[in-house]
Amino acid sequence: MASFKILNNVSPPFRTKKGVKQGRVASPLLFYIVMNRVITDILGAANLLELGSNQPWFLENRAISYADDLVLIAKNLEEANNLVLILNTFSLKVGLDINFDKAVIMPHAPPLGDWLVGGKVIKVVSSYKYLGVNIDNKGSYKDELRFRIQNSRAAFYKYFKLWRTREISVFTRLRIFNSSIIPILLYGGDTWEITKTETKRLQTFVNKCLRIINGVFNPNIISNDNLWRRSKHTPVQVTLKKKRITFFAHILRNHTNKSLVLDAINWLYSFNGKSYGRFKRLWYYRAMKDIMDMNLNTKQFLRLNKNKRSIKKLLKIKSNYLNLP
Repeated sequence: MASFKILNNVSPPFRTKKGVKQGRVASPLLFYIVMNRVITDILGAANLLELGSNQPWFLENRAISYADDLVLIAKNLEEANNLVLILNTFSLKVGLDINFDKAVIMPHAPPLGDWLVGGKVIKVVSSYKYLGVNIDNKGSYKDELRFRIQNSRAAFYKYFKLWRTREISVFTRLRIFNSSIIPILLYGGDTWEITKTETKRLQTFVNKCLRIINGVFNPNIISNDNLWRRSKHTPVQVTLKKKRITFFAHILRNHTNKSLVLDAINWLYSFNGKSYGRFKRLWYYRAMKDIMDMNLNTKQFLRLNKNKRSIKKLLKIKSNYLNLP
């Protein structure tokens, strides 16, 4: 039996014949079991039909799911059509429906118009948002950085009176800033492959916020180094290095098939959106360079990476090696 409660009024009880009560622990568990079965069936059917690339990571990560958000990776329109048909077939078997109104296709080639996939018209886009991150078909981070700065600025100025108040110490305000604004600004930064100019844009925004919190305005002049020292601020470039090393260590420590994960990240973030010129530096080599900046070799890092706490302690000790040149 179940009832609805609105304010202090409780509806008469009624009998439910399917599903679980809202808030029950079993609800997400059952959904996970069903989605895992659907994805397993999709990969099995795709491998049976020999769909996909010859790259191992592509074969195992053709369907990527987070809760009810599902991403299908295909080489061409024909393969995408087959994957959608397979997904629709196995979803209907367990009582799930695909919301084609929210479904999009992002090809690497310039979009020419909406595509007909699985008998449904799906909108073709050059970029889309997945799990809070803007992804485009050129592997560029310009839109994502703009979005990060805009969201961080909106969150910062929402509590502008808090940053200027004298009733709260500067130390406390800086702690609030580091725990509420910086995570919004650098969300997903552990997989970023950005230039020095783009890093400078992020640092400029942080510097402006720190000056407001510390009450440093014209005609008062203070260098960025003194501002960081007064605020005990870690530069954005150093923070991104730490996030990249931590994520790299997590992959090596937890994933059973480390090479597949690294190959997927390298492919995704080395694509430069053009058929000529050199490719961007692979994310793997950027992470390895960060480790060398810590004055460590690969064997030492792998030995220390057996324990998560050892890596955190190492990053705290070796922070001086990660400082800006």
